[in-house]
Amino acid sequence: MATIVSAPSRVDVGVTVRLAGTASGGAEPYDPFWSLETGNVTSGWSLDWTAPDAVRSVEVLFEVRDHAGAYAYATTTIDVVGAPFLEVASASGLGDVGVPFVFSANLTAGSGPFTVDWSVVDGRSNGTTVVPSDGTYELAVVPSSPGPVWVLASVVDVWNRSFDGLTPVGRATPGPSLSGPSVPFAEVGYPTPLSVEVAGGTPPFAWEAQPTGGVSAESPSDGMLPNDGPIGLSVTFAEVGPVAFPLSLVDGSGVRVTANVTVDVAAGLNLTVALGTTDPSVDAGVAVRAAIAGGLAPYAYRLSLSDGESSAGNTSASGVVPWTIEPVASGYVTLRGSVTDATGRSANVTFTFYVASSGAAPAPPLAGNPSASGWLLAGALGGALFALVGGYSIRRWGRRLRRTPKPSAPEGPGRTTVRELLEDAEDGVDRATLELLAEERRMTSEQLGSALDYWRRAGRVRIGDDGDGRELVRWVAAPPTPEPTSVPTSTDESAGAP
Repeated sequence: MATIVSAPSRVDVGVTVRLAGTASGGAEPYDPFWSLETGNVTSGWSLDWTAPDAVRSVEVLFEVRDHAGAYAYATTTIDVVGAPFLEVASASGLGDVGVPFVFSANLTAGSGPFTVDWSVVDGRSNGTTVVPSDGTYELAVVPSSPGPVWVLASVVDVWNRSFDGLTPVGRATPGPSLSGPSVPFAEVGYPTPLSVEVAGGTPPFAWEAQPTGGVSAESPSDGMLPNDGPIGLSVTFAEVGPVAFPLSLVDGSGVRVTANVTVDVAAGLNLTVALGTTDPSVDAGVAVRAAIAGGLAPYAYRLSLSDGESSAGNTSASGVVPWTIEPVASGYVTLRGSVTDATGRSANVTFTFYVASSGAAPAPPLAGNPSASGWLLAGALGGALFALVGGYSIRRWGRRLRRTPKPSAPEGPGRTTVRELLEDAEDGVDRATLELLAEERRMTSEQLGSALDYWRRAGRVRIGDDGDGRELVRWVAAPPTPEPTSVPTSTDESAGAP
């Protein structure tokens, strides 16, 4: 029996190998020989054979003849393959500095097992592994600096045939960062646009704004960025001073960064207007103090009175704007004030007060509030209210004053008050304002209703709709003239006798 005891199943092109065989049985002596190519026969128990330079399969025949002339043989096949080749390719193409950068290594040809070595160009990250056969394997390096990632990879197979190459597998970027916001001005109670810049890192980016004290709302509260760039937020702040809220971001490499976005928040724009006296009268100058606070300077302001007086201008800083008014007629007048800051936001104040005749007694105080500073308090509270709601104004009433002759018929005190209030309003007074003015004259709702019924029956009051859904009360200068009617007469002189 003939046996091949040493022969590779796979060998690289051009590699020399030793083939060996043995025999048993039969009658010695033996005569062994090898046949690897047609017509090429070599005698001996072993043979040093060099693989051809072409990839192919080679059939091996080992034959032994004994002393009696009997033959025995054994065969095998040797695959001749090319030298090993290692191709390195990027799995992602982009990654963060300091994060494992995964790439693929495709190993072909050669004879296993294989030893694979790799390293980045700067030599700070490397690795080695032994794989049993050709195929594709996932490897990784950790880049230590931004820029192109060059990998030097080599492979050595069982026949000590090797291959190495230098390949760029992608680009390393600095880790992601969040820069401070670009905030021109932040004010309590108003949505403020914020822009937080994302730099470095591997896209895409997922970000999230965490709820925190001092912030009443942010929109949106999370989102995605396909590339680095700005994160746009609209944030409403609820308190004055430095306010910080955390913003977190995770990039495509899984790196998470957080930043406390700190914004210095200013007070909201506010306007308060107060009179310098509680008893303004005709032909006596009345000081007006308009106090501007909060907001962003410079400011544009305007103050006006319903009798036509006005004052307007600009100021470069917050503080008090003085004005002196000189009412020329007694009655109720309305003062309106408005201010606009550099952001375009506005605050407004409107209130009505009574101007007494020259030398007359002071107007009665507000019902339920006998304090001499009632009008000043109303102006200040009104200014605070309008600054908070962002510039809405409350329209109470303010009409051009006129006088009409008073009717000669005797009137009760409540009727007289209603007549005087309505005569001063050329275009009428809405019912809600009339009730407020009557209350200031210490009239109850019942007394007001009774007086209105009286004057309406007398043809001196008309009540209708002002077009805005409000009930408007107007004074009629003269009662309507009744149409003439015929009076029956009789020639019977006794017609009127009882």
